[in-house]
Amino acid sequence: MKSRKILYVLGMLAMMVSMANAALLNLDFQTADSVDYPGWGEDAVVETAAGYTAFNVEQLGGGTDAGPVAPVTVDGITFEITSNVTGWAGEGGDDLLEDYIYVPAVDVADGTSFGSSNPINWSITGLDADTDYYLTLYSGPFVGWRGLDFVINGVAVQLDQGTGVWEHAHKTVMITSDATGAILGTVTGADFSELLGQDPGTALAAEGNWGGLDLAEVPEPATMVLLGLGGLTLFRRRRS
Repeated sequence: MKSRKILYVLGMLAMMVSMANAALLNLDFQTADSVDYPGWGEDAVVETAAGYTAFNVEQLGGGTDAGPVAPVTVDGITFEITSNVTGWAGEGGDDLLEDYIYVPAVDVADGTSFGSSNPINWSITGLDADTDYYLTLYSGPFVGWRGLDFVINGVAVQLDQGTGVWEHAHKTVMITSDATGAILGTVTGADFSELLGQDPGTALAAEGNWGGLDLAEVPEPATMVLLGLGGLTLFRRRRS
């Protein structure tokens, strides 16, 4: 009986530690200002998703400047984009879905017309060196035909599994930080030539939409064992 109580306590402690340490960075990509977009006839609404930190970029079509307003640092971890980049504010609704960074497709002639570089270079620094992390990448809308191609510390990741016209997708991958404690990435838009087999010259979507990201620690094996033991003990307590 006493050993079961000990296992239960250890499991609950492991669960609390895991929950407290898991989420390191939650970013919602959006524009810096709520300014109506010229030519689209839409009212821009800048909203940050609950529990997320805003990463602001210059507004698409809003001026001559293109680029991030500033890097974002949370608890010593910094996300930065070093390329020119613009964004879309959307019209409210799903905060992660409707506001996003504009990512031009790599092989479409007008891919840089809205001010974003190709590819877009980004980084996450301030991490532990040579350590595994879970990175969740969120698209904006229309992912079925506005996909994203990432290369992250040498790992290729494609986000284009959507099939509907208005569809939001995400993908979680495990990435190992480099010897300096950094995750370095590039992203380009995956155009119709990749997603629907069309000629790039006739592609209707010369872009991808990147809505945000989450970064979390990968629990250590010992923590997972304690979580399992605590859960098993809790299950037995409830059954008895």
